[in-house]
Amino acid sequence: MAAGSETTATSTSFCLLGIGMYPEVQAKLYDELMDTFGEDSDVTWKDLTRLKYMDRVIKECLRIFTPAPILSRRTTGDINIEGIDVPSNTNFILNYNYLHRNPKYWKDPLKFDPDRFLPEEVAKRHPYSYLLFSGGPRSCIGSKFAEMNIKTLLSVILRKFEIKTEYKSIEDIKLKINVVLRPTTGFMISVKPRK
Repeated sequence: MAAGSETTATSTSFCLLGIGMYPEVQAKLYDELMDTFGEDSDVTWKDLTRLKYMDRVIKECLRIFTPAPILSRRTTGDINIEGIDVPSNTNFILNYNYLHRNPKYWKDPLKFDPDRFLPEEVAKRHPYSYLLFSGGPRSCIGSKFAEMNIKTLLSVILRKFEIKTEYKSIEDIKLKINVVLRPTTGFMISVKPRK
């Protein structure tokens, strides 16, 4: 259950935190939502697929704040990685947070830039440089459902409320891992009804 509910709630909270830090991003998202839904339209799957800027904002928020930042895998046979022999049944711990903040793959990795996820920018990167839902045949089977949940929640919240936070920079947010990644002080956001 943690994979289905805890990560989605945490992902949405990190998105709200990121959106609250960047008023220009929030304004652009609001414009996209108004163009797509208006103030009171129901959220439909078809409309959610049209939210291209929101897609990029979510990916950038979750690149910087990967809710499930570590994953364990075990080798099923002997392998060689860059000249190092690794025997069968070796456990690997993959640190997605390190990968998603690694300057080798992400220029200025703590800069919030949703345009990193424009199709032409994605094409320039290694396909496994962004692994929010893992990759390959064992990737998360619920990834599309989770993405639509997050987009639905954000679409409803951002049309009704303006999001603010006291955080001024990503570096200000100290993180800890319980079941998932969290800010040590909690998600410090406030909401203000839109007029």
